[in-house]
Parts: sequence; C-alpha cells; structure tokens
Amino acid sequence: MIEPDLSLQKPLEDYVEYIEKMNIRSLPLLETMSEPLFSFQDPYHTVNGMGAAQKILARRLEIYPFGRYRVHDFAWGRRSATAYIYWSFFYKVEKRKFLGKKESETYDFSGVSEVVFAPDGKILSHVEFWGGHDAFDVKTYQKPLEK
Repeated sequence: MIEPDLSLQKPLEDYVEYIEKMNIRSLPLLETMSEPLFSFQDPYHTVNGMGAAQKILARRLEIYPFGRYRVHDFAWGRRSATAYIYWSFFYKVEKRKFLGKKESETYDFSGVSEVVFAPDGKILSHVEFWGGHDAFDVKTYQKPLEK
C-alpha cells in the first residue's frame, strides 16, 4: 500500500475549498497556493505560468458569471504528491424566449482534476479531464488567449 504524504493533506484540503469558492475576485489567491511556473490544462488549453492559468479560469467565469464548482470527493493517487479531485461545474445559460424575454437554464458537467504538489505544499500542476458539456460555449472558451 502506498502511503500519502500527510504533510500535503492541508494544502489539498485548502485547494478543494478554494475550488468550491472560486470566483473572479478570488483568482489572485491561486498565486499563494501555487508555484510561479504552475501549469494548467483542460480539454481546450495547455498553459504554463500563473498569469496564463488565471486568464483561462477568468474566461470560464466571465462566460458563466454564476458558474460554481462543487467538489464531490478527492483522494491521493498512487504517485507521490498527486491527488485527484472529482467535481461538477454548475452554470446558467440565458436563452431568448417569446417576445425577447430571457429565461435561464442551469446545466452542469463533471470532471476529475489531477493535481500535483511540490514538497512544500505548493501546486505544480492542475490537469482537468471533462466532457459532456452540451450547453457550454466551447467556441468562446477555446479562443486564443490575448497576450
């Protein structure tokens, strides 16, 4: 049996809490939890560096300003300092109905993130695996980031 490094348990729990409370204003807090060369990957982006990662997350939260994560579970992997977080992202999409009236519908998709920690508890990388996002505005989300 592989024993997780329990000194990393608190950084993992802090990150899980951060994910669940994430919003545009909280994005700068990611810098306090991560290494400067933090890498981020999702099905549409792969970036290195805190600024680029924050831009991707900001775009997601700008497209869906009321989008929120709910973490269902998390666990340590077999590789040292690697954790997995199972989550859902809930968001609303406004649709025009009769006479220009708008109605919003709530959607969600689930995913798993692989998070690798440095020995000091800082996050080295965050890789998201997700799909099944029918109403997610992929065209807007996957546009190249401005430099």
